Amino acid sequence: MSDWKYLNDFKRKYVDKGYQRKSWNDMHFPLREKQSWTDDTMRTTIEICMWAWKNGYAWMTEVKMLSGSRRADVVIPELGTQIIEIYDSEGFESINQKKEEYENKGLIFLAVPADPEKAISLIKEANNL
Repeated sequence: MSDWKYLNDFKRKYVDKGYQRKSWNDMHFPLREKQSWTDDTMRTTIEICMWAWKNGYAWMTEVKMLSGSRRADVVIPELGTQIIEIYDSEGFESINQKKEEYENKGLIFLAVPADPEKAISLIKEANNL
């Protein structure tokens, strides 16, 4: 499915250049963790990325966007829902601010719970998969 075109185009348009230089030397395992993640958030992030990988979608985690200091938990540019936030990792006020910020830039945002099965189900549903 994916030839990394969607990911590379997305990076050029939306991702902070410093993030790109630091994290894209090794394209085999582009998973970044955040120390404040709970075990449930980490498990959900990994399961989302595994699901994306198995289905041929390129993905990134903890992506520093050009919009400032905001970081997206998971980015899957090829999907209609490009930005995925796990709402166990931060409060609803922050999630709502991110949603507004991303949508103002034309990106599609989805908040999911820190439960792998529910999160992947919501991603599939939001993208008609």
